[in-house]
Amino acid sequence: IHGELAYLESGLGVASPRAVGDRQIIATNCDLDDDLQAAIDNAHTGFVRIEITGTCSGNFAIARDGIELRGVDGANIVGSVVLDAARNTRIQSLSITGSGNTLSLNNYSTVPLILATIETVNGDHHAVTAWSSKVIAGWYSVIRNHTVDNSGSAVLLTDTSSLEYIGRNLTISADAGLSAEAVRVYSHSRFLMPVTDGAVSIVANALETRRALVVGPGAMFSQSLPGRLNIHGNLMSAGGT
Repeated sequence: IHGELAYLESGLGVASPRAVGDRQIIATNCDLDDDLQAAIDNAHTGFVRIEITGTCSGNFAIARDGIELRGVDGANIVGSVVLDAARNTRIQSLSITGSGNTLSLNNYSTVPLILATIETVNGDHHAVTAWSSKVIAGWYSVIRNHTVDNSGSAVLLTDTSSLEYIGRNLTISADAGLSAEAVRVYSHSRFLMPVTDGAVSIVANALETRRALVVGPGAMFSQSLPGRLNIHGNLMSAGGT
């Protein structure tokens, strides 16, 4: 078929790519031992969608632009994903669960989260961490720190990073035994809600300390969701606005 190239090595540890026009789509079935990291590393330049089936276990790295990780039929990653100078990355219809920092962005990386669930089950770490990077989230995505105790956050923004809500609902939550913190915004970073569509819930559930949102020195929290911003826990300013 003109414009389409298929390889049928799926199940042999090699992902199955096909090209549609100038866009490459790679089918990766981790339940059949396809290698997700190899699919990322071997993708051609330009926009590439990696369609993930099954459960991929491991710590995965993206250090290039234009990679989309899209889940199929409830796919999930158990481990972590690190973006390093990876712009125009996208995570859609995918669950990522880790026992450390689950999704980390460094060096001006950018990622939209669409129909995604990002969770850490270790309270000393964060579900989403951004250093000099941008997270764009909405469309029924969930970011969660779920643990017995919690000294980390569901979301940590630092070093001029930003989290921007794009509509259609977003939930950020921290559930812990004694102390919980949902969002920490530090070091001239920004948490922005410029649209009025849908609702945002920021929830901290704990027996003692419940910090839903902490805004540190030079940081900013801005929202345009009157009546549709739900905060359960304390809103704290530590020098921010």
